[in-house]
Amino acid sequence: MARCSTKTLLCLLRAAIIAALLVPLRAALVAPADAQAQTLKTREYKAAAIQILENSGTMHYHKNYWITFVSGVVGKELPVVIKLGDTVTVKDRSIRANIIQVTEILETMKWGNQVLGQAGDVHCVVVERPEDIPSDVERNRVWINILKCRVLQ
Repeated sequence: MARCSTKTLLCLLRAAIIAALLVPLRAALVAPADAQAQTLKTREYKAAAIQILENSGTMHYHKNYWITFVSGVVGKELPVVIKLGDTVTVKDRSIRANIIQVTEILETMKWGNQVLGQAGDVHCVVVERPEDIPSDVERNRVWINILKCRVLQ
């Protein structure tokens, strides 16, 4: 996860932010390598338009500086409907919705005592490029994570 040569406060903060953002999200949204396991727990596909339900969308960013890596929340001021090709701006950051990845949770998923997804939940991620989908690769990226969405097209 975070690579730090010394245990500084900045290093520990960085590791905590990355863990808080990526570990539960990745466990819930990223497809397993085994396609059969994916069909049992989730179903993933692309959409042309989605609706954000219950104000559950958040824009996030990663910025890789040469000596440190910064992650955080940009904001939640998102449109209710996002379509392919839309430009979404929150505060000073914008992305063009070129990919809308949908993950349907088919079976309730737990990690310890934490529920990562209930059967029937629909999660969406909006990005400009495939490499902008959240992962453990440290690179510059901006994406929108939506915990409750409805596919319109």
